[in-house]
Amino acid sequence: MTRDAPLHPAARRISAVTTLGLALLVRACSCCPRDAWEAIEIGTDAEFEDICFVDERTGWMVGDNPFAGGGILGWTQNGGKTWSYRSGLVQDESGVMRYSLNAVHFSDPLHGCMAGDGGKILVTVDGGENWRQVRYGRGTSDHIFGLHLIDDREGWAVGLGGVLHTPDGGETWTSVGPQERTYVDVQGRAIHFVDRENGWVAGLHAGLWRTHDAGSSWTRVQLVPPTSDGSKLPYLFDMAWSG
Repeated sequence: MTRDAPLHPAARRISAVTTLGLALLVRACSCCPRDAWEAIEIGTDAEFEDICFVDERTGWMVGDNPFAGGGILGWTQNGGKTWSYRSGLVQDESGVMRYSLNAVHFSDPLHGCMAGDGGKILVTVDGGENWRQVRYGRGTSDHIFGLHLIDDREGWAVGLGGVLHTPDGGETWTSVGPQERTYVDVQGRAIHFVDRENGWVAGLHAGLWRTHDAGSSWTRVQLVPPTSDGSKLPYLFDMAWSG
């Protein structure tokens, strides 16, 4: 499967052969002692794109299983020490070699969404025991890369098709904000809202935008001086707020 604006594999993919992996990203940071992180054997060669914990014990991660179609979901109930897995959550499509689930987010231990290639979105109301596909997307270029739910009703997603909003726990999704191909829709890789009105989108070429009206309009935040060669700008794939 071909993807618009292909991601740099070292920046996006999380190899899960030997470790949960995120510790490797912070070892170069002098503020984080190396012994503050523990490598965990998770027993799969799948590649994971996103991870979400609702408390210190309960979490989920999603990605792509090269040996089974339909994406892969992992979940833990003991703080990530052991993981269980499930593949084939999305039906195969004609002409699609591999399918990846790229984003997962839960608002509480029961209510969550996951999304991925082709703009597909699935919801659960029982902690991931059962999933139901609620959005089938607009084709193989309508990838979704980021999800954020602020409660069991309100949430947002971002990907190549722009920013999407749900007011009903993921049952329905509508486009919000500008849809020009030079704006949020082709560059968004992560989305985060601090409340119903104020949120952020991060993406390619040092792209960072903020909204004060629930996503109806977006203002770009300049992180670094613009350059003539956009490929030299950093790609942003995730963000987190404390508190």
